[in-house]
Amino acid sequence: MSEIVVDAVGHRFGDRSVLRDIDLRITERRVGFIGANGSGKSTLARMLNGLLKPSTGTVTVDGLDVARKGAQVRRKVGFVFTDPDTQIVMPTVAEDLAFSLRRSGLSKVEIAARVQRMLDRFGLAAHTDHPAHLLSGGQKQLLAIGSALIREPE
Repeated sequence: MSEIVVDAVGHRFGDRSVLRDIDLRITERRVGFIGANGSGKSTLARMLNGLLKPSTGTVTVDGLDVARKGAQVRRKVGFVFTDPDTQIVMPTVAEDLAFSLRRSGLSKVEIAARVQRMLDRFGLAAHTDHPAHLLSGGQKQLLAIGSALIREPE
């Protein structure tokens, strides 16, 4: 069971304090944050994945400090951006799914198998060679989720 610990975390953007004295212990596999716009949900989520370092306090994932071991943390914690267009980086659906596996050490055969599983799982198999940015909004969101899950984060 994975554990994420947020201890006395705060974050500032310039003069604006977004988070103050946040303490959490997360042991659930999937977690959602609900709150008003601008309340710090995305900032906190980015910290849990190591994409953003806290201004104060610490965030650890299975004992790994996100500020020092961000790359290792991202292998454990998947992340889907609010706007899938900011996450889609490759021209076609299949290429975008395969992109995050480029330095995984997996064989081409295993990468192709994982891509096919994600295409099938999210109903995108008919769009394999389709331009990713021309998908519908819902299809882009499915592609973004598939791109996060293809790495099989814990």
